[in-house]
Amino acid sequence: MKKITKIIAAALAASVTASFAAMPASARTIPLNGDRDRDGYVTSSDALSVLRLSAGIGKVSNVTFKRADVDSDGEITGNDALLILRESVGLGELNSSGEEQTYTVSDGMNDFSAELFSRTYESGKNTLVSPLSVYTALAMTTNGTKGDTQQELLKALGGEIGMDDINGYIRSYMETANGGDILGMANSIFVMQKNDISIRQDFSDTIKKDYFAEIFCEPANNATVKKINGWVSDNTKGMIPSILSENSLTPDMAAVLLNAVSFKAEWQEQYKKKDIKQETFRCYDGSEKETDFLIGEESCYLSDDNAVGFMKSYSRSSGKEDYRFIAILPDEDIGIDEYIANMDDSTISELVDSRTYSTIETKIPKFGFDCTYSLENQLKAMGIVSAFGGNADLSGMFDSYNTAISEVIHKTHIKLDENGTEAAAVTEISIKVTAIMPREPLERIVLDRPFIFVIYDMNNSVPIFIGTVCDIK
Repeated sequence: MKKITKIIAAALAASVTASFAAMPASARTIPLNGDRDRDGYVTSSDALSVLRLSAGIGKVSNVTFKRADVDSDGEITGNDALLILRESVGLGELNSSGEEQTYTVSDGMNDFSAELFSRTYESGKNTLVSPLSVYTALAMTTNGTKGDTQQELLKALGGEIGMDDINGYIRSYMETANGGDILGMANSIFVMQKNDISIRQDFSDTIKKDYFAEIFCEPANNATVKKINGWVSDNTKGMIPSILSENSLTPDMAAVLLNAVSFKAEWQEQYKKKDIKQETFRCYDGSEKETDFLIGEESCYLSDDNAVGFMKSYSRSSGKEDYRFIAILPDEDIGIDEYIANMDDSTISELVDSRTYSTIETKIPKFGFDCTYSLENQLKAMGIVSAFGGNADLSGMFDSYNTAISEVIHKTHIKLDENGTEAAAVTEISIKVTAIMPREPLERIVLDRPFIFVIYDMNNSVPIFIGTVCDIK
């Protein structure tokens, strides 16, 4: 019977493919129901995909099941495909509540995080970015922009979100983060002393109130370079000792905006010496390296169509924080490059939502590395263009001088071992003046080849750090 069903489904799929292609996508964005390919719309291709699943063709993860079982009968059937097809041509109503989905600052941060990570990752290289740090630094800068420059920045930061919403969210986030013992955030702006340059009072008031920013007025010399690097070291707990090199503050410099993020947490379940064993990690380039692995068991299993993973908890020293280490291991036939290329704003959150509880044997290689990125090209590709050029409008920041962003430097640090994880990030935005175990586990996940990792804020559904391990240094 199953074979006959597959044949019927395949024949039906072939017969409707041509007509599906001519059908328009639904104008409404459906967050889950029916949006099988996660492009933000319910289309005929989603219906065809679900039809194949109903015939037993394809892998069904927890996330896939949520999207495909639109009639909520506990099965993926031809009826689900029919409902999705009706939705794609405007004849259905998959969201029974009919309520508009509210797009929040958290949604905007997740959009930004996914795109920044995918544009920063270089094939086969270890990667680490802090979307939270870059987002915060750009948001602080956006308060000093106007016109098209501000609109480009706002679109990259979340599109439909207003500046007041972003400022309020970051203020609240920093108050919560800095009230705990694990995550720390800090902001500052160093304004270069010039005869006729002054920071606008409204901009100064906003970044002090909403970003708790320190404001310094210093000359553009190496003594100020030393002060900036000292601020960076202090606010990353020494994990990133500097951001600027000697003689980097030139006479045409107007200001340096800084954000620092530090994260330091112990594992909730500590590893013992007996849990550390030498095993082989297969690097991206095919070479093999012997390194220390942390061997243990976890209970939070993750999966989607193309990867498996797990979550591991950090200790909650204040009782309020809920940070997790997330490991994502793409399937062998997919590979890390293809998986990252297909990541979007919902990939991580849906993996978190897919979690089930079972015993998993896990092996994590000890690792640590530092990264430095110049983000101009990535940010331009994300739509932030005019801020870097002669048409930049940063008139909301300074009363004098035409200014533009000259560079955005992002430095990160990560170290993971048997004790826990420490990580730090600094984002620097330079503004220049322009012309003018015994039992058998149910699952086993061994991170012995390139994988993705996330340090995730469960309370706010925000990725603090996202990275890859493709090589063991």
